[in-house]
Amino acid sequence: EDLKMQIAQLEASFARRGRDVESLQREKAGILAQLENVPMSDRNLGGGAATLANMERLKDMQEKLDKAEEASEGAKRELQHCTRAAALERQKLQAEVVALIRKQSEQDSSITKSQGELNKAKLEADRAKRSELDTRQQRIKAENELRAALDAVSRDRDVEVRRLTSRIDDVNAMLTQGNHEHSKALAAYEAQMAQWREETLHLREKLAGINSEHQEEIERVRKQSFQPVSSTTGSYNVQQGLPAMADEMRQQVAAMLKAEEELLTDRMELRLALDRAQLQKTRAVRAKENADSKCKMLQKQCESLQELLFKAGDKVGRDVGAGQRHDVGKTHRPRGRSTSTRFRQRS
Repeated sequence: EDLKMQIAQLEASFARRGRDVESLQREKAGILAQLENVPMSDRNLGGGAATLANMERLKDMQEKLDKAEEASEGAKRELQHCTRAAALERQKLQAEVVALIRKQSEQDSSITKSQGELNKAKLEADRAKRSELDTRQQRIKAENELRAALDAVSRDRDVEVRRLTSRIDDVNAMLTQGNHEHSKALAAYEAQMAQWREETLHLREKLAGINSEHQEEIERVRKQSFQPVSSTTGSYNVQQGLPAMADEMRQQVAAMLKAEEELLTDRMELRLALDRAQLQKTRAVRAKENADSKCKMLQKQCESLQELLFKAGDKVGRDVGAGQRHDVGKTHRPRGRSTSTRFRQRS
């Protein structure tokens, strides 16, 4: 740019001096024309004052013209020197321009390569973001599935607990009713036993009286059997009285045996009722124990599912954190399976 400006200044100076030379040449031509109009006699004689003045002016103008021509020649030489210097500088600048163009092309190729790597890095980053989004979606899906499974297990557990609680309440009601009936039956049994004891004592007393009367009658009959009988009527009455007493005693004994048999039957029935109540009580206790064990098992399953949910959330968080650290630390995609694939396989 400096050389161009210097060359432009030299050209302007050369043009200006050229115009000065042209003006001097025109003025010289005018003077020469004036001299041409001078008569020959004036030229030979040295002319008049005007001619001398013109000659002086012509001489001065000739000197000026020579100086102007010298200045023009100097300007030409300087212009040629500057032109050669500008040509050399132009060649040098062209060589630098060629080197700059080559360097620019190398930089362009480097920029193109860097742009390609940048685009590749952007693609990797977009792919990593999509993978992270997929991983997050899969984590959310897994958490939702685990939460749904936990809710289902919780609902089943609540239903089972309510059913078992209702069953336990029913069994407790049955036990309460059975205990009440058992107490009632036991009280009735004790009252019946007391009544039967009284009746047995009464029958034994009556039997003892009958036995004593029967023994007295036997002794009396035995005594009468060794005495002479005056008439057949007395012996006949005695023989008729003994079978009636025996029948009455047999009936009383049969009634006592029947009462004892009924007493034994009632005792057996009461014993069976007590055994059935005890069996129902045992079954209710076992059902309650089974219900408690099922409740504990369901509680353990819920705890294990919650622990599994927490572990899955921790694993997904670690996977997402590792994926983010990998995206920040590296620009190239790692070999092998993606994070989402590993998460799916873990799931």
